[in-house]
Amino acid sequence: MSHHHWFAVTVIERRSCAEVLSIAERHVTHIHDFYGAEQGVRIARKHVKAYLQRIAVDALQISAFNELETPRDQTSFLRECADADARMRAA
Repeated sequence: MSHHHWFAVTVIERRSCAEVLSIAERHVTHIHDFYGAEQGVRIARKHVKAYLQRIAVDALQISAFNELETPRDQTSFLRECADADARMRAA
């Protein structure tokens, strides 16, 4: 494994769930902007699945995300998850 690859993995592993979800939300917004609502929603599903698996989100929540049909629903889902994680960490 090259040093550069190792560093990238290390940095990603240090992010909190809320941070990863915030990054995913921004990424999804860019996908929607680039591809448009209909195609963007479909493409975002695959990308978000990878983010959610990275932070050990269960399969039921991933399935729930995959059922969302609008850009607004997708970004709201990610924002709500990030907010919930931040509240749990603060408690």
